[in-house]
Amino acid sequence: MSNPRASLLVLALLLLFAVPDTGVAASPSGDASASCATIAKRLVERTEVWRSTPKGLRRFVEPVDPICHDFTGDARRDVVFPILSGGTGGAFKFAVFRGSPDGPKKVTERGYGSKTSLRREARRLKVLNPVYRKGDGNCCPSGGFNVRTFRFTRTKIVFVKRERIQP
Repeated sequence: MSNPRASLLVLALLLLFAVPDTGVAASPSGDASASCATIAKRLVERTEVWRSTPKGLRRFVEPVDPICHDFTGDARRDVVFPILSGGTGGAFKFAVFRGSPDGPKKVTERGYGSKTSLRREARRLKVLNPVYRKGDGNCCPSGGFNVRTFRFTRTKIVFVKRERIQP
């Protein structure tokens, strides 16, 4: 005979750990259930990326693979996303927004070159950029990755270290 309390506890734990990390405490529209991708699409309007087009200078930003996580430890989810270049270089910048009671606040926008990718490790952010050796094609960097690690405070991101991952 099974214990009903134990069954409820197991169910609660399953539900707790099965819910993906996909939103901030409140999205810009106030909808707490909005997905991380939806939130990033709304926040992208608050970034400053422009490119020249036949019709003149236009805003060009597209968030890809956003990360929503409580980086600051204040029980509000923050949003980090890379920004595409609009060409073959992939993402070249990233934007950071911290969660706040009034909605996400922009912390920074930084760029480190083409093909920037982001990874989260606990409450740290790792920014990876491929290293191209002489003769490498755009498709195939052979020099490993430069990795920059950042930690978060309530109002800024702080550089921690830089390392090189060899292939």
